Amino acid sequence: MAGFGKRGLSTTKPSQGQRAAGFAASAPEPSLDKRPPPRVQSNGGLQWSEPFAITRENKALVKDQPGVYALMAGHRETDIIYIGGTKDLLSEYIAELSARTNIERPRAKYFCYAEALTPYEEAQKEITLFKRRHGHKPMLNSGF
Repeated sequence: MAGFGKRGLSTTKPSQGQRAAGFAASAPEPSLDKRPPPRVQSNGGLQWSEPFAITRENKALVKDQPGVYALMAGHRETDIIYIGGTKDLLSEYIAELSARTNIERPRAKYFCYAEALTPYEEAQKEITLFKRRHGHKPMLNSGF
């Protein structure tokens, strides 16, 4: 029976054939694109959806209601490139789908949203919270 030494490693020595098989059977590291996107951290005032990829298939996940949304380019919270409020979340999602061909601005890969009765005020609160945490506004909210 194999024991476990430091750091949970097996203390038994594998035979020559097991070593060769171990290297061949090891799976490659998952790519960065397969990791889950970051969660938008709020002060608890909004219930954010899980971030999901911006694709035509995911259009059904977006509700036709007022709310706040975030566009993300990567896998860290600092990769949020835009936070905005809208009267119609679905129309914003469709607009982002059609704008994906625009090369002039950073491309968003992920979309998440939170329903809100006062979307523009809630969006400003989220931008302020983001600035406090990271020292700057999201890239497309910066007013450059």
